Amino acid sequence: MTMKRSIIHLLACCAYTAVASVAFAAPAFTKQADVKVTMSDGIHLATDVYLPKSGTSFPAILVRTPYDKGSKGWFAEPMVEKGYAVVVQDVRGQQGSEGQFIPFIHERTDGLDTLNWIAEQTWCNGKIGMWGSSYLAYCALVVAPENQPNLKAIVNISGWGTTSDMTTPGGALHLMIALPWTLSNQIRGKGSFHDFKWADVFAHVPVVESPKALGIESAQWEGMVQLVNSDKLDDIAGISTQYDRISVPIYHITGWYDFVSPNTLQAYEGIDRAGKSTQKLMVAPWRHDQQWRDFTTVGDEDFGPQAKPGLDKMLAETDKWFDHWLKGIDNGVTKENPVNLFVMGDNDWHEFDAWPPKKSKVQPWYFDSEHGANSDAGDGTLSVQTPAGGAHDSFVYDPMNPVPTNGGANCHFFLDNLGVKDQREIEKRDDVLVYTSAPMKHKTTIIGPLRAVIHASTEGKQTDFTAKLVEVRSDGYARIIADGIKRGPDDIHGASVKTMEPGKVYRFTIDMGGTAIAIKKGHQLRVEVSSSNFPKYTRNPNTGEPPELTTDFRKVTQKLMHTAEYPSHVLLHVMP
Repeated sequence: MTMKRSIIHLLACCAYTAVASVAFAAPAFTKQADVKVTMSDGIHLATDVYLPKSGTSFPAILVRTPYDKGSKGWFAEPMVEKGYAVVVQDVRGQQGSEGQFIPFIHERTDGLDTLNWIAEQTWCNGKIGMWGSSYLAYCALVVAPENQPNLKAIVNISGWGTTSDMTTPGGALHLMIALPWTLSNQIRGKGSFHDFKWADVFAHVPVVESPKALGIESAQWEGMVQLVNSDKLDDIAGISTQYDRISVPIYHITGWYDFVSPNTLQAYEGIDRAGKSTQKLMVAPWRHDQQWRDFTTVGDEDFGPQAKPGLDKMLAETDKWFDHWLKGIDNGVTKENPVNLFVMGDNDWHEFDAWPPKKSKVQPWYFDSEHGANSDAGDGTLSVQTPAGGAHDSFVYDPMNPVPTNGGANCHFFLDNLGVKDQREIEKRDDVLVYTSAPMKHKTTIIGPLRAVIHASTEGKQTDFTAKLVEVRSDGYARIIADGIKRGPDDIHGASVKTMEPGKVYRFTIDMGGTAIAIKKGHQLRVEVSSSNFPKYTRNPNTGEPPELTTDFRKVTQKLMHTAEYPSHVLLHVMP
């Protein structure tokens, strides 16, 4: 699979129309198409209503989408045959709906208005669920803190509660998803995916003008860049500060190689910590949108028959959740362990009491110099022992020659550059520090969030640090597990801040998402540290200027510390 496939096809995958051709028996339902639902500001949103032919009042499922409501029959039809009214709506400014589409901004108020409208219809029995994947799931989650009285359950497939952490993880703009997704409507009909030289588009500076490399003027992209640089996105479109208000039951589903998975896990963990909502979590070895397909390979690795997803599986999980909360069926869903994880390496499913599992123990694994001296190239050690070697390792970060993206939880628009990939070529670069453990004496299972704590200095006024967790197999294959980035140190927020003091040691805490993986006896753990992962993330120019608005990029020397005072390390949740 290469990146040479049409952008229309890829965006259709995001909209799940690839499963629209699945054959169902002749449905016993009626469909009211293009109902105009009035929002509180007078805007009308185009809405399709599917109703069972038998009966007069039903529990309802609401789906709100920017990807054309007409393409969701594959979900609506089997669910309406199970006794649900299904309401599918084009979000504001998309397809048949009035208004202007500005991602994220109107979904809370429009979602609440639509829930209130459904509750007033004679065909609704007063119980409503919301369902969706990716942006559709976000449309559901963003209304959860409002506790609309008729909303009784949510199925969240790769949705997010902190919008900034999805669009700008660690503070760095996720360029490989944000740019093509934002341009999707403008690109459609202008050519196929392989016609566009995406390497040139991503490399274009300033980033705010990247669409010009495609001959496109995009006010929407410019608005997106301004919004993510304003530090106001979560105030408008996030719910992470409101997890303690959420009481509606939520079923979260995602994949280890889904770029949204860190945000889905964060939402589950935050809502669970608040303790007001009944939740369930399932994580599989899938990339974004793979849950609808029937293949088990992600990148270079086939995870075997136990990893097989598919439409039938997802509909069954959805039906079971809604049957309990919307129909009152005692099907045991609340008696099961709340967390069901596919443990890679074992390549099988395991149930747990929590995320992370309560039996897991947080272990710091420290970086050190291999030869006990300061170094200008990594090749250090990784162990549970506190550092005893040299004070630092250093490298030169050149934004004009960034470390290339190579797999991981990456954008599904680029299927040849996501999932499990070999990192050995990356590790040969002079600007990548490498820290490797001794071979494992026994199988070691890591389940939980992954964090890297980097103590480092820079010559720049601002900079990034990246971290990547790797499993080194007995044949030398260096398999990516997870990665992350941090734009600016922990005590300085925002990419435009110019107050980093050159040479001063700062702490960078890097969120690498989460994992469930068994490292076999004889295999090794490895951590790579650098300052770029491009084009997954925009490049930090090191000048203190906003990376998306500048054309001035400067080389800097970076120093990573590993001493008793500054013990750089990763934090792993290890099972007993």
